[in-house]
Amino acid sequence: MNRKRIFVIAFMVPIIYGIIWFLSLYVSTDLNHLFYENHIVFLYLALPWSFFTIEVGAMCSAYTSSYICNPLTILLISIGFAVNVVVSAIVLAGLGKMLKR
Repeated sequence: MNRKRIFVIAFMVPIIYGIIWFLSLYVSTDLNHLFYENHIVFLYLALPWSFFTIEVGAMCSAYTSSYICNPLTILLISIGFAVNVVVSAIVLAGLGKMLKR
């Protein structure tokens, strides 16, 4: 698959998760709590970018409202997750080529 396509798909996954998480607030509190407990998976998969994102979000919250900071944080986490997925795809493709020889 093309690397740009992989990046766009991986970029959209945390954003779609966040939208579903937000909409689950109106459906069920238990479902919303389930999404809240599992959002840490994206933070782990976006390492080391998530450390940077948490700091940027904290600085942003000190100066502006959460309506600006939360989308910025979600955007940065999505970019970090997408970069990690693309790098993993490149590494796995390289390993696959090496093992085929």
